[in-house]
Amino acid sequence: MGAQDTTDLFFERLNADDRDGAVAILDDRVEMRIHVGESVQLLKGSERVGGWFKRADKGLRMMPGEDRKSTRLNSSHVSEFRMPSS
Repeated sequence: MGAQDTTDLFFERLNADDRDGAVAILDDRVEMRIHVGESVQLLKGSERVGGWFKRADKGLRMMPGEDRKSTRLNSSHVSEFRMPSS
């Protein structure tokens, strides 16, 4: 499975409230940059990125951004999610 297919499956599981299933497919090299207002945080690795999703508010939804690299959460958060190819 390629990076884009993995990312699509991740978002599908996450948006179906299957956070554990979504996090289980993360590669250890995954990276996510989160923008909240003026603050930016870079998370690296499946434990940090997966932990962020597991702790997120109930009802979290991810929507692909215009460039398919960025996503918008259903709040004021914007993230850039990168799934490495295998």
